[in-house]
Amino acid sequence: MGPTNNPPGPGLTFDPGFAPNYYINMNVGTVLTSSFNYAQLWPGGTNASGIATNGYFLGRTGSTNGTLTGGTNPFLIQATVNNSNTNGVDNANKNPSGISTGCYTNHLGVANAVQASTVTNGIEMAIPLAALGSPTGTIAICAFIGNNGNGLQMSDQILGPFGNNDPTFCTIAPGKTTNMPYVVLSNYPGQHYFYVGPEMRMTSVGVSNNNVNVSFLTENNTNLLYRVERITGNYSTNSIWVPLSGFIPGTGGIITQTDTLGGTNKPGAFYRVRQTPNCQ
Repeated sequence: MGPTNNPPGPGLTFDPGFAPNYYINMNVGTVLTSSFNYAQLWPGGTNASGIATNGYFLGRTGSTNGTLTGGTNPFLIQATVNNSNTNGVDNANKNPSGISTGCYTNHLGVANAVQASTVTNGIEMAIPLAALGSPTGTIAICAFIGNNGNGLQMSDQILGPFGNNDPTFCTIAPGKTTNMPYVVLSNYPGQHYFYVGPEMRMTSVGVSNNNVNVSFLTENNTNLLYRVERITGNYSTNSIWVPLSGFIPGTGGIITQTDTLGGTNKPGAFYRVRQTPNCQ
């Protein structure tokens, strides 16, 4: 992503507001040859002379689990890949009659957005928070596919996505029109990073008069929905959870839902927070 060209470019420039502290990449090969790398970026990743002091070849993925071998992996990051997706997300951009469908449908005319939801394989990583400086709040992530050949091309497959429904950005992509070291993401529509965390958790359950107030922390992600559910009486695995309200989008903050009269006579009750994706 940096100055490897002749003449060298300035390096990939992220959106304003995105200032990454860590970098993880994967070089895709077969299951046993795919490898992962990790680096802490400035501050803390280099010494006073600018020499990297906190970067590692983590190792290669195994065939049955995420244990990486053959590298240096002080944080015990796990990762693996299944690169065999055949569910139809492609770049054919033509239907069976040979008519161009743009970048939003595959060669069968099925929306890529629909087909993507059926994909159950790909790259998966388990990253201990200690590898990221033990953050307690929201983490911003930019993820994309690149190609080390032909001048470091940058794919249109990026999260967050190019965002104005202009097929130009799907069928051409920035890396096909210019080398990655010259790409300035703010020149393209959309916000090219997304948020995860903080991890959803219950923060308090308390009785106020005859009501029970249930508070919980949500992820900063409006694509995740939350609601409080309750069981009254004896709990079993076959118990039916009753929702206290409709689903609420995640905000990254604490939400409190009230079980009206839930504390009357202090009946035995169990509460849980259900987190579910917004797949509409």
